[in-house]
Amino acid sequence: MPTSGSNTTCWPTSRPSASLWATGSWFLFRYDPYACRVLASPVKMTPVKAQAPVPDCVPMANRSLLDILAREPLVVPTTAPTVAASSSTAVSSSTTRYAYIRFKHDMLAYFGPFRVAVGDWVMVEGDRGEDLGCVEEITTEKPSYPVPLKITRKANQNDKTALQTKRSKEEGAVRSAQALADSLALPIQIADCEFQYDYGKLTIFFRSKARHVDFRKLQRGLFREFRCRIWLTEAFKHIENDTA
Repeated sequence: MPTSGSNTTCWPTSRPSASLWATGSWFLFRYDPYACRVLASPVKMTPVKAQAPVPDCVPMANRSLLDILAREPLVVPTTAPTVAASSSTAVSSSTTRYAYIRFKHDMLAYFGPFRVAVGDWVMVEGDRGEDLGCVEEITTEKPSYPVPLKITRKANQNDKTALQTKRSKEEGAVRSAQALADSLALPIQIADCEFQYDYGKLTIFFRSKARHVDFRKLQRGLFREFRCRIWLTEAFKHIENDTA
């Protein structure tokens, strides 16, 4: 008989026989105040067969470090795989090319992401803009100084035509800079000027025998006239020889 209580499920008072337990044909009793019904078991219980122990299957917690090393010796390579590293280095060094670009009065190294030839006119990354120059030399040896800028594209005919227009403006900039320096009584002589291709920067090449020159008023005056960044640098030897 099931135990008393409202709507409670309980086990039978007598233990099922071995045959009923093996077949899962035992029952659960539910107490009902009006009628007592016998419900079939919702879960069929089947005995689990014991598996045979697997040989050489030792839990990791029961295995000592010496036992692990004795069964599985550690193999250490005698030589490092340097072949792949050397090959990758050779490929990277062979594909990295640097081009020395000639401008009006100087030459700088640029990273070449694509193939160019000596004598090609190319557009390069400039000082917060872009510039135009001619390829003077191509090499795979990395320069001693950092090369943060690169070649962007090859110059077209319109770029070359704009270069000639820029040269004529630079001649007028030389005269304007010299007149402004004379009005400020600065002991300098303007040797040449060079605009960046996008006219975002103007470089003034000067020479002077004075040991100290105050260029602040000259820079402000040139900025009001040309509306670009002004960079003053001492003239190179070849500029002095050309203008002499």
